[in-house]
Amino acid sequence: MRDLDGDSAERILLLLASLDASPVARLATDPDIDTAAIIRSGRAALMEARGWRRPTEQEWDADDRRLIDATARKLAKRYARHLTGFQP
Repeated sequence: MRDLDGDSAERILLLLASLDASPVARLATDPDIDTAAIIRSGRAALMEARGWRRPTEQEWDADDRRLIDATARKLAKRYARHLTGFQP
């Protein structure tokens, strides 16, 4: 999440540098999986539910924890299917 909120040029350079580092990094940047879009849409849904009101620091932290948990669960399923060669 820190990477999504940071400088976009720096984020792209870090992602490009990590592509060969591990299969997880490769999967995280796969356009068919699009981890960043999952996080962005989750964050937008939380903000919309709040009426686009700026969250307090505690709400922001709680939102981040919920987004991380939901994203991790979704990606774990996708990664497992990808790694086993399962095609839905």
